[in-house]
Formats: sequence, structure tokens, C-alpha cells
Amino acid sequence: MDKNNSIYYLNELVLIKEEDNFREYQIKNSTGKGKVYEWLLFSGVRVICNDLDLFKCTRKNAENNKVIEISYCVEGSYECKIDEKTSFVIGPGDVAVNNCGRKNVGVELPTGRFYGVTVFVDTEVFNKKHERIIKEMELDTDSISNLAGDDYQPFIFHTDRNIDVVFETFFGGQKEYWNKPLLKTKVIELLVIMSDPHIKRAGNIARYTSSAHVSTATYIQRRITSDPQKHVTIEELSDETGIGTTALKTIFKEVYGVSIYAYFKDWRLHEAQKMLKETDCSIAEIAMKVGYSNPGKFSLSFKNRFGMTPNEFRQIVRLGK
Repeated sequence: MDKNNSIYYLNELVLIKEEDNFREYQIKNSTGKGKVYEWLLFSGVRVICNDLDLFKCTRKNAENNKVIEISYCVEGSYECKIDEKTSFVIGPGDVAVNNCGRKNVGVELPTGRFYGVTVFVDTEVFNKKHERIIKEMELDTDSISNLAGDDYQPFIFHTDRNIDVVFETFFGGQKEYWNKPLLKTKVIELLVIMSDPHIKRAGNIARYTSSAHVSTATYIQRRITSDPQKHVTIEELSDETGIGTTALKTIFKEVYGVSIYAYFKDWRLHEAQKMLKETDCSIAEIAMKVGYSNPGKFSLSFKNRFGMTPNEFRQIVRLGK
């Protein structure tokens, strides 16, 4: 792997493993630690998986507006600072299409946790090297670049099932079993989806907000996810923050793009998905741990969100092992 093309956006990294166009890094600073995994899949295409338990990380700007950055948040959230007073936040299930020519002040992880996948596409290199793939798969990197835009507002999708399916390859199994051919297939699938002419930038740009609103929304996020078995009311949050209920709901949606209820529901299902992968707890036990008193209702919500029942998801994960 070309050293000059290595991961650019985190500069507190230590390379701990390298083999066949794959790298594994460790990141550690005063706010926490984590792992970063990097694959070079095609000429002009690389994939990064971030598994981070920290609150801040520094970022090097590529300053290359020919590189598209497609980021998917699985767990936690990240706040991208545009300046000292302005930010936007990406939460679970969100995908952001960004232009790497943008300059950002920095990246913070408001919840102290972020697990997500980013696909970088250098459109100049990709278009030159992969004409056959582009033609056969009817890819349109110009259309995807237009989604990213050339201003300071990236394109944001909130909870799109088709994109979830693509990224489930990366977070649905164990990292040591990821294989390059499958990842390459999924990246092409992602580019096919993003080439759809029906996907429009209008109405799907990042919501910029003040840092003060980010702090308030982050407090709400931490509060409602600290104990999923205890349902915190809007009135309780209003009393704790000193902000009226209507304003509180508006601030949260401004930052996270969805209502407090919708965020909490989706967060619980992602937590359940994690437990299905990592524990041997029964479906009923997992339902209870994420705040569902009725396992049947939990299974229905899970299927509506991920397209399969909890049992089906667990079987797929175990087959992957």
C-alpha cells in the first residue's frame, strides 16, 4: 500500500498491522482510544472503519475536491465543526456524502463513542482506471459528486434501508472475516445506489446548528440512552435543561435530524443488533435490555428496521463466523 495514500484524517495513529492492502491502526489521546481499519480496494477507492471510544480526534484536510467521502454511522455520533460556533452532527443510520475539499475546524464525538464506515472515492483516478466497471454498472460519479456539492453543506441521508444493507457487510460480522472481494462488491453496490438520478441534493443537506444547541442535544442523547429500560419523558428533560418542551424537541431534531422518539427507537434497535452479535442472550433478554417489555413487538420493530427478524440476523452473523 502506498504510504503517501494512507489514511489522512486522523493524525494520532499508530500502525499496528499491515498486509495485502490492509492496515490496522490504534488511536489514543487524552480523551480515549480506539481502532481504525483501512482497505485499499480499487485504484482510487479505499474504505475506513472507525471503532472509537473517545471524545475528540484531530483531522488532516485532504483539500482535494475530486475525492468523495461517503460516511455511514452505525453507533454513537460525530460532530463536524465548520467554525468555532457552527457544527453539524451525524447519528446512527445516517449517511453523509461529503467533498474532501472542504475545510473543517475539527471532529468531536459528543457521546464518546463512534463506530462507522467511510468510503473514499477519488473520482479522477476511479474514472480513469475503471471505465469497464463504470459502463457495465452504469455508475455516475459526477452525479455523486453533485450530491456532495461544492459548498459547505454535505448531503445527508437519514435512515435509508438500501444503504443500511450495503454497510451491514462491514458491521454484521467479525472484522477478521471481512474479505476483499465482498467489500469490493459492496462498494460498487453503494456507488450504484448513489448514482440513482432520483436521489436529489435538495432537501437533504446537513443541518448546521450552533455549538450550544449541539451541547443541549448531546445531553438529551446521553440521558435517554444511559438506561434504555427507563423511558425519560420530554417533561423531565425540559425540567433538567431549563428549556421548554417545544424548543427542546426542535433543538434535538435540528441537530440529529429526527425526533427524540425516533432517535431513541433506532438507537435501541442498533444496540439490540450489537447484543445479537456479541452475546448469547436470548431474544427476550435482549428485548428487555433495550427497553421492550414485549419480545414480539421488539421482533416486529427489528424486522421493520433491518429487514429480518432478530433470530435471522443472529443466524447470518454466526454463519459468517
